[in-house]
Amino acid sequence: MMREYYAKWLDRYGPGAPEDVGRPSKSIDWLYTSQAMLWAYGVEGAGTLDGEAVRDWLLAQESVELLQGTAHWWGEEVYGVNAHALTPQCVSEMQFVDGEVLEVLLDWYDIAELYEEHGQHVIKWMEHYGMMYYQR
Repeated sequence: MMREYYAKWLDRYGPGAPEDVGRPSKSIDWLYTSQAMLWAYGVEGAGTLDGEAVRDWLLAQESVELLQGTAHWWGEEVYGVNAHALTPQCVSEMQFVDGEVLEVLLDWYDIAELYEEHGQHVIKWMEHYGMMYYQR
């Protein structure tokens, strides 16, 4: 789905396109598009614009398809509720290329796998700074 989205983005906003924005597509474009897709999917499924009904309908789904792939609900250990649409995420960095600052995609990672391996450190860090949902 990402390749399809990127091709459409280039056709509309890329070099020489009708709405050329004069810059490459960035991860923030994907993030906002993915969030809008999630909301639209929930509105269609719930048949309403009511935020609570949309949320409840979305959370009743086992998974949802987003730009980055299949999202599963996650987060209870960290946030107190499984309401985070967890998808593969990209890691990018800003690099100077030919005098320009460009965002360069380095890799994709799975947060659930990282959490399995390092979650105990995440919880300790968040508790130390009073950020856990049960510390509020």
